[in-house]
Amino acid sequence: MATAAIDTLRYAERVKESGVEHSTANEMARALNDELADHVPMKVDLEPRFSSLEAKVESLETRFDTLETKVDTLDAKFEARCDALEAKFDARCDALEARIDALDAKLEAKFSSLAASLKTTNAMMLFGFALLGTLGFFQLAKDPSPPPAPAAIERPAVPNAPPVESTP
Repeated sequence: MATAAIDTLRYAERVKESGVEHSTANEMARALNDELADHVPMKVDLEPRFSSLEAKVESLETRFDTLETKVDTLDAKFEARCDALEAKFDARCDALEARIDALDAKLEAKFSSLAASLKTTNAMMLFGFALLGTLGFFQLAKDPSPPPAPAAIERPAVPNAPPVESTP
């Protein structure tokens, strides 16, 4: 290690001012200088290490910049893919909506046709019932006699069976 950078003369003077003898103050200053020189790194000792750390930090910054560029590229690709998928999804939804609208129109036309047919059938049935009622009314008015009694049904003879009478 390099020599400690302290002013030993000034240190010795300050120790003398506090009441320590001149020779003891000088020895204390030399001892402190020796200890500092052996155990405390100086600026000259640390500069190569700082240079190495600065180089590593610059390397890391470069790597982070590279990663950031890659992330930006992936983000752009992802956005483009999402946009493409969204457009495809929208197109399919539009096609399905058009098909559903066409089917809805067909069903509406069929229901309208069936409703018209049902109205026609109902009208014809009402006309038919009215016609039958009118004809039946004219038939009753034309022939006021009561309807004939039903004919007796002949059954085969069963031994020991009571005779069967027909009811009008």
